[in-house]
Amino acid sequence: MKASSLNERRASWTHGAGIEGRPCLRKRPFLVFVVWWPLSAKLRLKLYARLVRGYQNLLRWEVWKDTSNDWSSLEEEQRLLSAKLVSLGTALVLPGDVDWEDPLPGHDDVSSVRFRPTASTG
Repeated sequence: MKASSLNERRASWTHGAGIEGRPCLRKRPFLVFVVWWPLSAKLRLKLYARLVRGYQNLLRWEVWKDTSNDWSSLEEEQRLLSAKLVSLGTALVLPGDVDWEDPLPGHDDVSSVRFRPTASTG
């Protein structure tokens, strides 16, 4: 191979020969977009999701660090609410209990929930 032809090839690749002088880019310019576009979109979506998650965490910490919130009264209110829900559940026959009866086929479990029979003295 002649040195002048090698220099001409190098010059065509480096000094603005354009797409016409580059056979791999002239034949497949769409291939770059087929591979690059979806990858970059996926990465942008992941980056945006991380941004949103980080912003939500900052807002959450701001609320938690706020000293004007009365956390003890909130805790007490939630304890009372959970005790009330437990007391409601003990009076009902729920799925998983020993005396649970399965509903008819095609019906939801809600149709079989009933109050527990109370032992009456008499």
